[in-house]
Amino acid sequence: MCEDKSEKPVTRLEAKGLAAIMNRLETGIMLQIWSTILIRFNKTSKCLQDASLDLNTATKLLESLKEFVHSLRSQFMEFEHRISDQMRDKANDLINIYSDDNEPGFVDEIVQFSAFWNSYISSDSSKFEDKAD
Repeated sequence: MCEDKSEKPVTRLEAKGLAAIMNRLETGIMLQIWSTILIRFNKTSKCLQDASLDLNTATKLLESLKEFVHSLRSQFMEFEHRISDQMRDKANDLINIYSDDNEPGFVDEIVQFSAFWNSYISSDSSKFEDKAD
């Protein structure tokens, strides 16, 4: 619609703005999904590299991983809506708290940053452990 020359300029501009918002939100959601998948793959891979692992356990690990990925595929829309709603609620809470400091795209920026931050935290929680011991 934003490229359709038969549409009014205002309509094309609105469509372009909406597309940009959806692309940013989609990026955040995909970051969450891939982070979840890669963390599970990494844990399974580490278990499979154990020298004392027997064949039955290895088979069960791989079957479990297959079922996990399959379950994510069937739950994609639910996953997407849940993440989107949670991030938007948190962003709106921030806007209410800091009502004088927000800009028009603030909610979308918070949504994208939240997805990045959650992925970063879950990828290596040891970065945030207390080193003072």
